Amino acid sequence: MGKKRVEHQAPDVLAMILADTVLQEVATGKFFLQGTYSHITGATFPLVYPVLTLYFAITNGHGKTPVKIRLIDVDESRNPIFEIDGMVDFADPLQVCETVFSARGVQFPLPGQYRLQLFCAGQLLRERRLQVVALPGSQMKKL
Repeated sequence: MGKKRVEHQAPDVLAMILADTVLQEVATGKFFLQGTYSHITGATFPLVYPVLTLYFAITNGHGKTPVKIRLIDVDESRNPIFEIDGMVDFADPLQVCETVFSARGVQFPLPGQYRLQLFCAGQLLRERRLQVVALPGSQMKKL
């Protein structure tokens, strides 16, 4: 008899927030988010954003659960700007897993709307918009 494949149930998303800085206090384990945002601005495109940091909290998971963070343009007309794979481990479905993902040197080819997506157990759980705005007089370089 072969091994039975166990399907992961997708967790519930409690929070999904972009922030300039996410700190975790060692003594309590509490997270502190500083500089939350939903848009960024740039004067030159492609725009290289130094660090994009995402905090999320999920619950109702079971055991080791694969996680993927993906950033795409709104129309999905290009390849994803980035994809980050990870894993969270739920000791108990009542546990809340708070996680921070960071991507460095994120390159936005053009101003416009982008979507940051959170996948768990192979399912899209949540996405949020990220508006990239060109400052007046911005320069566009050829890609």
